[in-house]
Order: sequence, then C-alpha cells, then structure tokens
Amino acid sequence: MASADRLLRAVFCFACYNLRHELERWAEQVVELGTAEPTIAGIAAAFRYKQLDLDYAIELAEIGLAMPLPELEVGVGTDVDEPRNR
Repeated sequence: MASADRLLRAVFCFACYNLRHELERWAEQVVELGTAEPTIAGIAAAFRYKQLDLDYAIELAEIGLAMPLPELEVGVGTDVDEPRNR
C-alpha cells in the first residue's frame, strides 16, 4: 500500500487547489483498507472538511492520529544522521 500512499501524497496539493475531489474517495478507500499512513487519513479529512462534513472530517483526523507513524523512506532529505546544508 506504500505506492498508494505515495501517489496520494504526491497529488494532494494539485487535487486540493484544482478541486479534484476524486482524491478524497481514493484516500478514504486506502484508510478503509487499514494499511494507510496517517497522512492519508489527513488528506481524506481535509477534503471532507472542504465539503463541510465536519463530523466525518474529525473522525478521519482521529483515525489518522491513532495510526502508528510510518518508517522513514530512504531518499533525499530523509537521512537523519546527516546534517542538512543550509
């Protein structure tokens, strides 16, 4: 399910600002599978909030807060042992 999580994270800003609400349903489906990371529950909650479905938005946010944090992905900016150049 990591690839679904990555896809949803990658297109969230585009979908949010261009009102592509199909992303909301995709995020909810991934959350329902029980394998999502907390960010995906937050994406689903954000879309529900935009639709003024506040009760369900809060429920999704609480689901996300109860999820375990994901492992860091290996890649640019994820190596916590190396100081960042500023």
